[in-house]
Amino acid sequence: MKRIITTAAALALTAGASAAAPSDATLNKVRQFVPNADVASFTDHERTQVLAVLVSGESDTTKRNRIQHILR
Repeated sequence: MKRIITTAAALALTAGASAAAPSDATLNKVRQFVPNADVASFTDHERTQVLAVLVSGESDTTKRNRIQHILR
């Protein structure tokens, strides 16, 4: 249930600001999990998915794997 609420909140935040650039903190967090990621080229859909993963309560290993899968 917590994951659903967190994911819904992340989606709501990104839906209204899909054209906005991600914050430096968000970019740094993505780079922590996927150092070679070209975050500037993320589509709106990729950005939404990655943000949902970042705010999930999953382990860092699971987050890294899920983000890598999204960006393939």
